[in-house]
Amino acid sequence: MNRPLRPSPFLLGVLALTSCAVGHASNVWRDPSYQPAPVRRVFVVAVAPERQDQLGLENALAEALLARGFEVATAAGLWTEGPVDQGKVKAYAKEMNVDLVVVEQPTFLSLGEAGVTPAVAKVDARAYGAGRYPDAPVWSGTLSARNFVSVKGAGAVVAASLVESLIEAKVLVR
Repeated sequence: MNRPLRPSPFLLGVLALTSCAVGHASNVWRDPSYQPAPVRRVFVVAVAPERQDQLGLENALAEALLARGFEVATAAGLWTEGPVDQGKVKAYAKEMNVDLVVVEQPTFLSLGEAGVTPAVAKVDARAYGAGRYPDAPVWSGTLSARNFVSVKGAGAVVAASLVESLIEAKVLVR
């Protein structure tokens, strides 16, 4: 006799925590003269006043890129002290044959008040083609997340929106 399928309580919990989170890309710009090239290695840099925010943003984006099959390194994984220096980033990108550098900078984060105001995060992002376009961005945009349950959740929503936007703009290509 066939028994009806029932979703597990764990699966329902995961869906409840993640299904309401919403991500969005706005103010998206792509350099019209940029010639897409295959990307294998990506270097992720978050410019944030707090180390934990830097780690959260960089790790969330690294996980999203790794899930798509890209090789990823993060600035927080290389340098543990002080602000990230643009000269160090360029030198590392050149030395390690990085194809794309993505810089994230949070501009707003509010965890909201449960049941009253939604959690909101905004992150400005820029992508630089490390080889031929190291000095000027080839893509920029503002990513936002709403209705997430933690800062880590916000990072994951922003990262997913960022990766999709870069793929759609043909900046992040295989």
